[in-house]
Amino acid sequence: MNPNKTKGILVILMILLPLMLMANNLVLENISITDINTSTDVANIEFDISWDNSFCANGGGTMFSAGNWDAAWVFAKYSVDGGAWNHCTLATTGHTAPNGSEISNPSASSDNRQAGVMIYRNAPGFGSNDWDNAKIVWDYGTDGVADDASVSIRLF
Repeated sequence: MNPNKTKGILVILMILLPLMLMANNLVLENISITDINTSTDVANIEFDISWDNSFCANGGGTMFSAGNWDAAWVFAKYSVDGGAWNHCTLATTGHTAPNGSEISNPSASSDNRQAGVMIYRNAPGFGSNDWDNAKIVWDYGTDGVADDASVSIRLF
């Protein structure tokens, strides 16, 4: 390849790349524990999520389809009775994605324990995301949390 052509392509990429990487202002709010099931020791962590300058181009629909998109990696921590903060073990299935979004589990470990999820657009589009009532399933029994424990939750 011509060295001048290579340099030209690199310059164009250096100019355009910052324009494509502008997702910002991620907000997680209205976080609560809902739908506690004491027989299976799971509960939903419900929340609203929004961010600006989101994109999904050339694909969408699933995390692993061809194309380019942004996503938010969401994970949770819990504290029992004001003690130390620990990672929540999330279920690998059963999450509830708001309309226009999808939640996937790209990092399930070999024992099917999940540290976090990705949430992203489920179809091509550009602009702000503002999704209410997303739910991720916390397997609090696996984390050794008692049904009647006083628990605080934080999302990151």
